[in-house]
Formats: sequence, structure tokens, C-alpha cells
Amino acid sequence: MVYFNVLGQHFLVLGSLKRTIDLLEKRSANYSDRMRLPMLMELYVSDSFHLNKFVQKKEILCRMKWDFNMGLLPYGVWWRKHRKLFHEYFHATAVSKYLPIQRREVHTFLRRLLVTPDNLFHHIEQ
Repeated sequence: MVYFNVLGQHFLVLGSLKRTIDLLEKRSANYSDRMRLPMLMELYVSDSFHLNKFVQKKEILCRMKWDFNMGLLPYGVWWRKHRKLFHEYFHATAVSKYLPIQRREVHTFLRRLLVTPDNLFHHIEQ
């Protein structure tokens, strides 16, 4: 196993399949968090707001009203709950259930656009 750092990027080269499986499958929860996003997180935080990195990230996202974005949530119980719910409603076979609704709304949009084409942006917002 070899570890090195190049321009702030960390690398770990594993020479054994057994160690690779152990680290990436059996201990995946230890390594599954999202990348740090300095422009998003640290620049938003005031000097008086000091919490550990997991609470801080979630708290910042809540304050910014971005806690709906799964791509920004830290890995953990909260993320797994969101991921499970998201998958329940948006996997390949579930999405096909929304086709009648999408078709109806597209027809409604096109009818409105046909009647008043100058109000395109208004129709898009509805």
C-alpha cells in the first residue's frame, strides 16, 4: 500500500485485492462522504459559527435552504434516508408512472402557448 499527495490531491495505491475489498466494500461508510466544497461551505460560514464538519455542513445547507440537494448532503443516516426515498419514486420503472401526468401538462402548456404565444415565459413558470 502506497500513499502520496500531489497538489493537495490524496492518492492511495493498493497492491492487494483483499485490502481493496476490505477498504472499499467492508468499510465503505468511512470513505463515502462528499468532497469538500470550499466556495459553498467555508465562505458562507461566519467566524462565530463553529461546529464539527458533519453538523456544520448540514446546518449550512439548512440555513441556505439547499438541504433538499442530495448531491450536497454529507454521507450518513440522513443521506441514506433521502437516497432510499428518491430511489422509490425515481427508478426506471417508477418514472413511467408519471408519463400520463407529463403528457397532460405538456398539452396544457401547448394550448396556453397557442392562445397567447407572447406570454411564453409566463407559461413556462406555470
